[in-house]
Amino acid sequence: MMLREEGIPVSVIASLVGIAPSVFYAKYFSRPLDRRVSTGRPSHAPTAETRLQVSALKAAGCTLAHISSAIGVTIPTLYKHYRPELCAGSGTSTED
Repeated sequence: MMLREEGIPVSVIASLVGIAPSVFYAKYFSRPLDRRVSTGRPSHAPTAETRLQVSALKAAGCTLAHISSAIGVTIPTLYKHYRPELCAGSGTSTED
């Protein structure tokens, strides 16, 4: 860090080390990433309201694509969280 403290630009220091300035800056001057923080989408949590909505839409004969878009999830997520509602009492298959 003595070079930086003497006012030598990061680009010069990086070239002396043999790496790109962006890599040098990211490695030595940025904060480390917190690996415990999830960067994906939040998990879907079914509610009594969405369960009733899925049941009603399925009973009305709506497709899985329509039901999933109505509650804002993908079809695999619909199967994962609402399988009982999709299979119960409708007498139809869960095929799209």
